[in-house]
Amino acid sequence: MYYLIYNYKNKINLNKFLNKTIKIILYYTICLSCKNLLPILKDGYCKFCYYKNFYIGIYHPTKCIAHLNKENKNLIKEKEIELKDHIVYISYTSNFKIGITSKDNILNRLMDQGAVIAILLAKTPNRYLAGYIEYICKKLLSDRTNYRKIFIRTNIKKKSILSIKNKVSTYIINNFIKYSKYLYACNIIYKFKYPILKYINKALLLRYKNKKIIYNKLIGIKGQYLIFYDNTIVNFRNLIGHVMDLYIY
Repeated sequence: MYYLIYNYKNKINLNKFLNKTIKIILYYTICLSCKNLLPILKDGYCKFCYYKNFYIGIYHPTKCIAHLNKENKNLIKEKEIELKDHIVYISYTSNFKIGITSKDNILNRLMDQGAVIAILLAKTPNRYLAGYIEYICKKLLSDRTNYRKIFIRTNIKKKSILSIKNKVSTYIINNFIKYSKYLYACNIIYKFKYPILKYINKALLLRYKNKKIIYNKLIGIKGQYLIFYDNTIVNFRNLIGHVMDLYIY
């Protein structure tokens, strides 16, 4: 189920809106941190608040240093984020890809990216090690998703992702033996289905700066995206911090 959280505590079941016309009117933006009426840079934060709270380990795990008892900005906060079990996973979104996330966030992360199938490659005690294993695997797998291709119907077989995992595991054992102890022996495979009435081959991303009113029939939801009848898509996560009206017809 997909839910839209509004006013910080209320939620709407978006699955019920499938095959219905929705109208979204965007008015202005409020920073979730300072509460000022400012343009949103990312994740609901204005430029000042985003860079105030930003630290490089979030987007570049190999630059994490909390495990060395050193800080980028706030050691206490960074230890909370970095010094816990992390998972290196292989998934199929628009292609087979490598990625990392904290162990307690694995399912949310996979669904957020629109993964249709996934398998765990390694488990590490901190974010730095997971990031380094991801880094050395980039010779075999990308860590990027082409959002335009995640809306195409796919049927990935379990044996395909098992074969990819075996290939990557062998590569680590042969070339980076000291990291092989973190490899996940278990071959549990996760498969995901999304509420989509019609798959599309060519998606057009709507830009909010150019379009303040969205009026269309909703035919699917996948990852962070709403999919509309005319093959346009909206990244709903990017609407965090926007004040809007939402109508259902």
